[in-house]
Amino acid sequence: MSFTPMHGIGNSYVIIDEDIRDPFSAAITLSREYGTDGIILVLPSDICDVKMRIFNADGSEAEMCGNGARCVARFVVDKGIADKDCITLETKAGIKKLYPKKENGVFASVTVDMGISEVLDDIAVSACGTVFHGTAASMGNPHFVIFCDSPDDIDLPTVGPVIENSRCFPNRVNTEFARVISRTHLQMRVWERGSGETAACGTGACALTAVAVAKGYCDADSDITVTLMKGDLVIRVCSDRRVYMTGSAEYC
Repeated sequence: MSFTPMHGIGNSYVIIDEDIRDPFSAAITLSREYGTDGIILVLPSDICDVKMRIFNADGSEAEMCGNGARCVARFVVDKGIADKDCITLETKAGIKKLYPKKENGVFASVTVDMGISEVLDDIAVSACGTVFHGTAASMGNPHFVIFCDSPDDIDLPTVGPVIENSRCFPNRVNTEFARVISRTHLQMRVWERGSGETAACGTGACALTAVAVAKGYCDADSDITVTLMKGDLVIRVCSDRRVYMTGSAEYC
């Protein structure tokens, strides 16, 4: 089995361009050995240019990963699997469109059409003696967005797993603690379902921005910078709730 470690602003995965017998165990083993957040299988698709299956560090399969999708885009372009302006990607959260960009022949970034965002209910979740008020949202996978004064002050390793496994979220949940810096700038820390705290989460940044727009903190049809632990993503939530994400994809 050959594999390629990649990351999108620190959200790291082992990319494997073949089907394997036991991806669940492989995700646990490779994530532990290489310190990544999971593995991604890049496979042939009957309906798209390529298919992505993503497995978290605990072996569970995720519906979608925005940072992982950007890594897949660069991987298939560099490998000559699908070197085109718009790459279609089959995921468990539906078909996504990837737009790789080069500058002077050098790979620069990828924009992903992440699909339609869903901003759901405002709910309260108790964790470790504190009640956290936030908003449930979906980008094809579940999110819980909590606005606070300082995400850096949150004891995420303690409260993250409690919120993830709250009975409010029957399929577990990704949790984003976020701060509004300005109408065009948000900061976020994330606890990812199945992986723990990660440096970045693309679907989380999209869910956060969708909630921020719905609550009037940011404007629709504007580029919003989301600052994460190791870099920035640029998110645009359109008036029809379609979300576009732009960011880097690098080899480890």
